[in-house]
Amino acid sequence: MLMFMAVVISVAIEAGQRSEVGVVVVGAGMAVVMGSVSIIGLEKAGFRSLRRSRRIAPIVDQHATGIRIPMGHTVPFLIISLGACSVFCLSAAITWYFGVAETLLPGGRDTKGGAIFMAICGGGALAVAAFLLLVRNVTEFSIYPTGVRRYVRQWWGLSSKTHDAFLLWDDIAQISADELVTGTGRTEERNPRITLRSTTPIPAGQQLKFDAENEITVMAHQLVAEPNTLLSLLRFLKDNPDQRDIVARPDARELLTPPPLRERFHAARLANKAGSDV
Repeated sequence: MLMFMAVVISVAIEAGQRSEVGVVVVGAGMAVVMGSVSIIGLEKAGFRSLRRSRRIAPIVDQHATGIRIPMGHTVPFLIISLGACSVFCLSAAITWYFGVAETLLPGGRDTKGGAIFMAICGGGALAVAAFLLLVRNVTEFSIYPTGVRRYVRQWWGLSSKTHDAFLLWDDIAQISADELVTGTGRTEERNPRITLRSTTPIPAGQQLKFDAENEITVMAHQLVAEPNTLLSLLRFLKDNPDQRDIVARPDARELLTPPPLRERFHAARLANKAGSDV
């Protein structure tokens, strides 16, 4: 992928030197698409969690001093990728229709039908990118000595709605983890999430799709923190009330530093072995 990106960029540079605007635009679009898709793939594969994210930072607000864990970049990069894909396809179609440069369609597709197909693909990608831009969520999760906060802002077109849930540690009865499975067969994807069960009811205005009257769900796969490290920290703070002040220290973000990859592989092998023995 990286080698192909380098080739595309070099071709675009050479085209720019020859003043071939169409080729430059298409080459730039292809490079952005491949770069964005590569980043999304690496995030989905877990490589974003090799080290602690720099975006995990201290926070000071009405609840106290704690740690703020923002959302990852998957959705923004997906929007960028779709936008670049639309530029690539529409540029190829426009170039063919108006003949402003040499055709940008692949061999065998240099026809009116090929141009129409590229225009449809470009328009579809642009529509999906616009939809994701208008209908999106921004999620933050914060940890304090007094409790935890899940802040979600949902956009529907030009309007937005905020779901701000805060749970005191003393109200958290159980912290459990499971997976949200999407797709089937080879396309199956397992997204980790963390459920916080409360001893008191959660107000309806603070609940989201996967919540219940007495629990909130944290979509751990959407956050920049490594899910298992986040889960371990939450369970430690719940079971050790006298240690909760550690999240208010200046270096508290270090608590979300994931263990070395070798240790995680070893733990996964032990878990798999234990499961097979059972």
